[in-house]
Amino acid sequence: MPPEALIGYDVPTPLPDTPSTAAAANCPAFAVQGTIIEGGLLVALYLHHAVADIQGLGKIIEIMSDANGKPRGLNDEVLRADAELQSTARSRLSGVWGVKASPDAHAKYSASPPAPETSQLTGKEIGISCVLGFNIEIIEQTKEMINTRYHDYYDEQTIHISAFDCLAGILWKALPGDYFGNALVHAVAWSRILELGKPYELSALAHQAKLVRLAVARITEPLVESKIATINPMYDVSKASISNRTFDTNLVITSWADLPTSEEEAGLGLGLGAPEWGRKIGRENKGYGCIVLPVKREGGIWEVQVTLTKEIMAKMMEDEGLMKFVRWVA
Repeated sequence: MPPEALIGYDVPTPLPDTPSTAAAANCPAFAVQGTIIEGGLLVALYLHHAVADIQGLGKIIEIMSDANGKPRGLNDEVLRADAELQSTARSRLSGVWGVKASPDAHAKYSASPPAPETSQLTGKEIGISCVLGFNIEIIEQTKEMINTRYHDYYDEQTIHISAFDCLAGILWKALPGDYFGNALVHAVAWSRILELGKPYELSALAHQAKLVRLAVARITEPLVESKIATINPMYDVSKASISNRTFDTNLVITSWADLPTSEEEAGLGLGLGAPEWGRKIGRENKGYGCIVLPVKREGGIWEVQVTLTKEIMAKMMEDEGLMKFVRWVA
């Protein structure tokens, strides 16, 4: 990015929520920015979705934090050679040699623009971001009760609900009935408004958590291989559209729960200790959705960063069923 793109006065970081495809300078494949703040250093990392997902970003953080790694000079030639090598290795590991790209399965990555979606957001709404601290103990207890219900009552031994499934189901139910909720590309689940509107009883949460678990289970290796085969030939990842989701419509629940958090894995080799917290930072608040942040088991808190319009956020905060699981809101 050019130097002028790194200048920001009203926010900690100038990295945009939705990088522009119109200007290549505003749509980097990878960017790192450090900002000195009171009490420490705020490090912002941006990785284009066509390069890697959150697991790939976690691996980059681990590599940057490796104290045993030997520093080396990086230039355009080295980066291009590395990119070609990694692309070849990724193809072999995923078995995509011989796998054909499927534009129908991955419309967001096709050359032709996707059909416009019906959105209830006009783009003029003012977004607001809050961090909800969920009580891990209550989440774990609810998960165990849900699994007991399925295994003992329904004899569904193949269904095992994780803590994330449970938390995602709770967040899904918290949205008011006039707000759409789904996920795109990676895992898609649907539920009737009548189901989402039921009280926070165990049977209702079990139903939503099961939908999340089954949606994740539908992501098969052939689907992943087809996606990689679609993106691999592209010289410029910005041509793969700006995202695998639409930024002005639909709720997306994203899990960052497995990001590294220890000093050894995520200290970035700066000698400042382990990161105190992780957040999605931006200046526009247009990427509406929920991000499940890395677990803080020592404090008994599981943070979720929620970005919605002010009106919908206010309704969410008034939901007594949701607030039973929440310890605090920041």
